[in-house]
Amino acid sequence: MHWRLTRPEDFRNVYRKGRLRFGRYVAVHALKVPTQETKIGFSVSRKVGKAVQRNRVKRRLREVMRSVYCDIPPGYHIVVGTKATASDADYWALHEDICRTMKGLGFFGKNKGR
Repeated sequence: MHWRLTRPEDFRNVYRKGRLRFGRYVAVHALKVPTQETKIGFSVSRKVGKAVQRNRVKRRLREVMRSVYCDIPPGYHIVVGTKATASDADYWALHEDICRTMKGLGFFGKNKGR
């Protein structure tokens, strides 16, 4: 996947300079960058649970972001971090929470993310 944010310095940059919005299960950091490519990274804490739970949450987050990627304007680096409660959430709960959180950051219009 070419849309993944993987470099540690990119994560640090987004955390340091980006905007932050909290949802019920996630915290989304977003930073406008001069390139036209939008990249998304994931940060799943050990507070979520053991490796099996963390990997399940990461798979769900990747799938949610894959489904809304085309609605995100170009030129952003986004880091989706999880709260400890994320292991309790199913796919649709994560989808709704991410869409609501990203709408709060100004990414989606009124009808997007429903």
